[in-house]
Formats: sequence, C-alpha cells, structure tokens
Amino acid sequence: MSGEQEQELIAALERDFEGWHVWKGVGDTGWYAKRPRSSPPAVVGPYPLEALRDEVAQREAAHKRWELGR
Repeated sequence: MSGEQEQELIAALERDFEGWHVWKGVGDTGWYAKRPRSSPPAVVGPYPLEALRDEVAQREAAHKRWELGR
C-alpha cells in the first residue's frame, strides 16, 4: 500500500468516526486508533490499517450500547 493510500484511509476513518485519532505503531506492529477524552477509554489496535475501520466501528457500537444502558 502506498503512503498516499494510507493517508486516504486514515483521513476517511477520522472523518467518518469523528473524534478518533489514528497512528502507526513502532516498526511493523500495526495501526492504532483512540478516541481521546472518552469514558470508558477507547483504544483499538494493533491491526492492519485495512482492518482498523471495522474495529473502530465495533468499538463505537459497543460505546453506544454502553451509553444507552447507563
């Protein structure tokens, strides 16, 4: 995957899941995403960049279920 493709995927994820920040781990450890200042803390990774979107979507769904149950 080219650097341009990576940047497009990152931008799309951060645009579609407002408040999430994406970064690459050290070496080949994978990609991570977090939603700062969230409760409970939301961090996912390490995953391949292509799979990170699905993990963030699952975390968002779980967070919404948690909020409804409070």
